Order: sequence, then C-alpha cells, then structure tokens
Amino acid sequence: MPDTSSGALFESKVYSDLISMGFVESNTRLASNINKIIIKHIPYKTIYGHQGKTEFLIIDSDRSIRIECKHQDVAGSKIEALPYLYLNAVESFPEDEIILLFSGNFYEAPKPSNYAIRRQSQWGCTDWLRNACNSGLYLPEGSKKIIKFMFYPEFKNWLNSGMPYLTR
Repeated sequence: MPDTSSGALFESKVYSDLISMGFVESNTRLASNINKIIIKHIPYKTIYGHQGKTEFLIIDSDRSIRIECKHQDVAGSKIEALPYLYLNAVESFPEDEIILLFSGNFYEAPKPSNYAIRRQSQWGCTDWLRNACNSGLYLPEGSKKIIKFMFYPEFKNWLNSGMPYLTR
C-alpha cells in the first residue's frame, strides 16, 4: 500500500489556509448565512464512468471553485496520470473555476537551465499541464471554464490577493 501521508498533510495545509481566510466547513452548498464554505471530498463521475472525488469545493458568495490537490516528493509513474486529471477537469468537473494544485519536492524542484524533457519528465509533465490550462486545451469554443495550474506558493499568493477570478 502506498504511503499517502504526505498528500494528506498537504491537503490539511490547504484546508488550514482556507479556514484562515474565513471559510467554514459544511456538507452542503446551501449553508444558511454562510458566504464562505468548504465542502470536502466532492464526488464526480470520471471520464471512464467511475466515481471520483476531488479534495475541495469552495463556495465564496456566488463563486464555486473546485480544488484538486496533488503532492509528490519522489519520482514515480503518477505523472502519467496528469492528462487524465486535466481531461476530467475539462469534461467532468461542472464548475467554471478549477484549480489543479501541486506541491512536493518532485513537482517543485528547480528546473536547471540545461534540462531535457526526455531526461527530466518532472518538468515536462508540469510544463505540459500548465500550458494545457493556459491555452484551454480541449475546452469547447466559447467555454467559460477556467482550469488553472498552480504550485502551492502560487495558491498562497492567490489566496492572500483576495482570490481574484481565475484567468488564462
């Protein structure tokens, strides 16, 4: 069984950040008199037709923002799943604002000036995902959906900046 404790710690950090910004946990979108709601483990039907779960849905007044968290400290085959994650965001997540949030030494290792994608897939995978999000790859023409790739420090800056609307 893989050790998922680092991922759970990352999710806990994100949860604490949201709580510190005034969000309150609820199990429903319709909590009365609460404008900032966190709902954990949001179900969705994957592109394969299976049941999936996303870590957080945050409701901020009239905005619904889905947050999918990924943490990886070491090299591994999980990077092969990033196009699957992106396609689920495109096709299966109903929200118009989606954050694909990444952390960990593997994903966030500094890119050397002489790297080659063939030798260092960690940078190739996150570069691909960021470019897919920035270009709206596979989104239907005219779609309002914004999928944003962020490393954890970018997410913290976004939170501390008042959570501006996501843009490409």
